[in-house]
Amino acid sequence: MSDAAHWQYGGGPTGQPTPMQEGEINLAACTPPLFGQGAAQQRGKPRVITVNQPAVGHEWSYVHSGPSWFIPTCIVAKFVTSAVVANRSPQITITFRSVLCAQFGSTVVVPATTTVIVSASDAGNSSASATTYEVGLADNLMIADGMTLASLTANLDVGDQYSLIAILCEEFSDFAWM
Repeated sequence: MSDAAHWQYGGGPTGQPTPMQEGEINLAACTPPLFGQGAAQQRGKPRVITVNQPAVGHEWSYVHSGPSWFIPTCIVAKFVTSAVVANRSPQITITFRSVLCAQFGSTVVVPATTTVIVSASDAGNSSASATTYEVGLADNLMIADGMTLASLTANLDVGDQYSLIAILCEEFSDFAWM
């Protein structure tokens, strides 16, 4: 019989191949992930979550729900204080259902009649400048279904206002790299 009789498209060998001998196996080299997918497998997909502006004199909060989870790398918000004389101390809290799990703040305060950007990140220590109030977050915080990120401000006045709130995060799911 010809090769065509044994192979659908012809050209194949007849009979069985000889068995492999010890040391003849050559595993294929691992191929790197496609561009950008390596970071997605290790770090997650970058995502910006915008938080609704709260009413004047109220704290902001973001409740996460769904099958994904994320690591916040930076949280920013514009904070305008009223003329009422008191020093404000913005903090970031994490709760799971109704249990307070973490609270991050700074020893620096925001005076009355001031506009600052409150910036919380895992990149450094807590500090403040004339226009930025920084809060340090712990590395690799995981926010999952049922958890809430929120502000907690000491001496918050009825005229104080949070706005332009955004959470930059690395989002993960079972198929984060696809």
